[in-house]
Amino acid sequence: MLSVSQIVEAFSTAWKLDTSRCVFVFLRMSLLLIFILVTTLSALAYIGYVLHKKGINPKEIRVNSIQGAKQLLTLPSNAGPQRYLAKNA
Repeated sequence: MLSVSQIVEAFSTAWKLDTSRCVFVFLRMSLLLIFILVTTLSALAYIGYVLHKKGINPKEIRVNSIQGAKQLLTLPSNAGPQRYLAKNA
């Protein structure tokens, strides 16, 4: 397994950068990857939460348009809980 210092050294040699600048670029790229990972996981968690709250089986989802996706991801709290429960009863 390569250590961080070996990766930084190889990166600085390949891109002909000094080591301090290479460390900055390496850290910035790793922070960007962490941000992308967190954003993706939070979007998936939100979709899972909505599916759980609505009681939808993920195997039965068929989305044919953007409007269908918006309708699927909107929680039923817009009309108020009493109205929603009365409509579903």
